[in-house]
Amino acid sequence: MAQDDKARADAEKWLGLVDNGKYKDSWKEASKPFRTQVTAEEWERQVKGVRESIGALESRKHAGSQATKTLPGAPDGDYVVMTFNAKFANKASAIETVVVSKEGGAWRVAGYFVR
Repeated sequence: MAQDDKARADAEKWLGLVDNGKYKDSWKEASKPFRTQVTAEEWERQVKGVRESIGALESRKHAGSQATKTLPGAPDGDYVVMTFNAKFANKASAIETVVVSKEGGAWRVAGYFVR
């Protein structure tokens, strides 16, 4: 499996946790820097609020990926920034951005944004 395919598969597995309301599990599976910036309780409160307002996921399509060694405010490393076109029950057109970083043998989510 190519690096980009592995990064995408790991990101989509993580998104599945969020889609199924397993917010604490998604925090546990996120990157170490992610977990040091937000507590499990804060993450659960934040993501639950966003996901409840936009409703259940109806569809998601990978729109693109960009590998990079640098990100603003983060140490240099191996990152992939992915975008997905998504449709939610209460938001017909959304763009999800998922940032993953290489941690050990896995790609772990370092950032998640919905707009």
